[in-house]
Amino acid sequence: MAKGGPFKARTDLDVRSAGPSTRPSASRARRRDNGALFRRDLRPLVVLMVPAAIVLLVIDLAPAVIGVLSSFRLLTFSTLSHWFSAPWVGLHNFSQAFTGGGGLPVSGLNAIWHTLEYSVLTTIIALVVGVVAALTVCRRTSRATPVIRALYLVPTALPLFTASYLWYSILTPHTGLLDTFRRTIGLGGGANRLLVGDHSFATLVGVDSWLAWGFIYLFALAALQGIPRERYEAAEIDGASRWQKFRFITYPGIRKLLAVGAVLSTFAHYNDFTLPYVLFGTAPPTGVSVLSTTSYEAAYSLYNFGLADAVAVMGVIAIIVPIVMYIDYVFSGRRA
Repeated sequence: MAKGGPFKARTDLDVRSAGPSTRPSASRARRRDNGALFRRDLRPLVVLMVPAAIVLLVIDLAPAVIGVLSSFRLLTFSTLSHWFSAPWVGLHNFSQAFTGGGGLPVSGLNAIWHTLEYSVLTTIIALVVGVVAALTVCRRTSRATPVIRALYLVPTALPLFTASYLWYSILTPHTGLLDTFRRTIGLGGGANRLLVGDHSFATLVGVDSWLAWGFIYLFALAALQGIPRERYEAAEIDGASRWQKFRFITYPGIRKLLAVGAVLSTFAHYNDFTLPYVLFGTAPPTGVSVLSTTSYEAAYSLYNFGLADAVAVMGVIAIIVPIVMYIDYVFSGRRA
C-alpha cells in the first residue's frame, strides 16, 4: 500500500485533474456560507434601523412629499380640510411665486436672493471670527483659557428665541435698551432705525453673525487640535513666518472640517425663521423678506397654503445646487 494509505491528502495535481465539477461546488458552498453569515449579522442591524427609518419617513420625508404635492393644488381655508379633492392648478402657484403675484410682498426670486445673500454673508463673517477665536485659545495653557473658551460659546449656547428676543429688546425704537442708553448719556432722544428701511439687512446679518460664529469656532478648534505640533516646530526651524505657517499648515489642516461647518451654517441661516420673525414681525421690510417669512406670510396672512408651499419648494431647489457644487469643490481638491 502506498504511503499514507487510501486516505492520503490529494495534491494540487489531483485537484486540478478532478475536473471543473469540484470548484463550482466549493464556490457555491462558500457563497452560501457567506450569505448565511451576512444575513445573521445583518438581521440585528435591520431590526435596529427599521424604527429609525419609520420615524424618518413620518417626520421628514412624508411632510416634504405632501408639501411638494400641495404646491400644485389650490389650498385655502375652504379647501384645506379636503386636501385630496382640492383643485389641481398645476404650475399656477409657482408662476405667482416667481413673479410675486397673489399678494406676496416680494417675488420668490427676490426672496431667494435676499436669503442667499444674507446666509452667505453671515457664514463668511462667522468663519472669519470663529477661526480667529479658535486660534487665540487653541495652543494656550493659561488658567484663563477654559474661561475664555466657555465665554466664546455663550452666543451659540443661548436658545435661538431667547437670543433673538434679547436683540429685539435692545434694538426696539424708542423703548429699547439702545435708545434708553442713548438718552441717558445725552446722545439724543430720537429713535434708532436699525430695524426699519435700508438698515434692516445689515442688522439681520450682524445679529445672526453674533449668534453663529461660536458654531464655526467649535469646528475650527476641533480641526486645529488635530494638527500635530511637530509640524509647527519644523516650520519654525525652517524659519517660516506666521503667514506661511497658516497658509501651508493651518489652512490645509482645517479646510475640510471648516467646509462641513460652513455648509451646515449656511443651511441653518437659509432655513432660519425665528430670528427674522422676532426682529421684524409678520411684515418685515422688503430688504429682509427672506424665504421663511415670505412663505409664512403667504400661508398665514394670505391663507394661500399652496402658494406658500410653492415658495418653499423654490427655495429648496435654489439651495441644493450651490451646496452640492461647493462640497464637490472642497473635497475634490480642485482649485479655481
